[in-house]
Amino acid sequence: MDCRKKSWRFAYSSNSRFGVMESSKSLNCKPTSEHHRREIDSVQVTVVKEMKFFGVSFNEVALASLISAYSHLGGSYDECMVHVLAIKAGLEMFLLVSTNLVLIYCNRFRLGDTKVIFNEMPERNEVTWNVMLNGYSKMCLVDLARKLFDRIPIRDLVSWSIMIDCYVRADMLDEASSVYREMVFAGLVPNEVMTIDLVSSCGRLVALDEGQQLHGWTVKTGLECYVFMQATIIHFYAPCSMMDLACLQFESGCKDNIISWNTLVAWFVRNKMVDLARQVFNEMPERDVVSWSSMVAGYAQIGQYDSTLELFHDMLESGVQPNEITMVSVLSSIASMGKIDHGKWVIVGSKRYWLISISDQLLCVSKRSCFSKDSRKWQTPRTFILLFVTMEHEWSTLDITYRVTLTMAAV
Repeated sequence: MDCRKKSWRFAYSSNSRFGVMESSKSLNCKPTSEHHRREIDSVQVTVVKEMKFFGVSFNEVALASLISAYSHLGGSYDECMVHVLAIKAGLEMFLLVSTNLVLIYCNRFRLGDTKVIFNEMPERNEVTWNVMLNGYSKMCLVDLARKLFDRIPIRDLVSWSIMIDCYVRADMLDEASSVYREMVFAGLVPNEVMTIDLVSSCGRLVALDEGQQLHGWTVKTGLECYVFMQATIIHFYAPCSMMDLACLQFESGCKDNIISWNTLVAWFVRNKMVDLARQVFNEMPERDVVSWSSMVAGYAQIGQYDSTLELFHDMLESGVQPNEITMVSVLSSIASMGKIDHGKWVIVGSKRYWLISISDQLLCVSKRSCFSKDSRKWQTPRTFILLFVTMEHEWSTLDITYRVTLTMAAV
């Protein structure tokens, strides 16, 4: 039994670093592997069950780790069960346990239970306040989040980041910018994630003045050199119809990352500057599916259907696997041209080159339009006939509902 107890203690000491006390220091960061995270949580739950079966008592650290595991597993796991377990063990008032209880109820969006536990806590630390604040933010309760934020005795970078993110989610850019400035005046240095979030919001809401102020701050603090920050600044200027400044940002930044290249190409396409997009596309040191799909979609949008098909063929020849966006653009071009033979070739190509699963009617409508342009009346108001290639490359027909899931497996 002693050996078993030591094994259980070792199991929890090995996994306790994944508890809320560590993870809450960076609430905006996700584990690198969700599957690995769930495996660890499942092990923790299993260990506690064995401990209870053999009558082995556990301390607040083990219980807090268990609650944290339940909060990540979700699904059929009942938060009330672990809460009752904490009460029966007399551990519910321990800071680590009660903080994790607040976390699990926040993750289940049970505001009433969360507030009861939080208000009854005899003491709270920075993590407790941040967990509660993050819960309000996730529930989009901006007013409650602000009231709680004003009550926090000591605000760290996480507190400020959560409050800013809460305003950004609600598209309250003025308030988010105000909190950002307050944080800077308080002597804290904004991190990359927080600034990217705010700059992205400026681009989405076309807030030029606020975005340019933030751009100046990134230059002053050196955040501009980060890859994602550079792409975000390009993404900010483009929807503000300032492609010249977007290009200037691109030219002054690092060109070793494909993200900035793709961002510039995509926004040239969105602004219907396809020739400029093609120039940037041709200069790219490497191209991924996003690069190709943006360019293919650009030609399809301006009606250059021959260029769409030519570029699609080059994409396949380069070994890049197309995605849903590519497929819709190509089939839409073929539908506009009314060439069913090209439609058959694209479907054959899909059998040869990639695995694609789409739950959207857009691709299906493109195929339907393609075949109807050839004067073949295969549609009905609710269903249509989709031609597809079997493993033996023989044509057959399927009757599929208007909204369809299409799966094509590689040969």
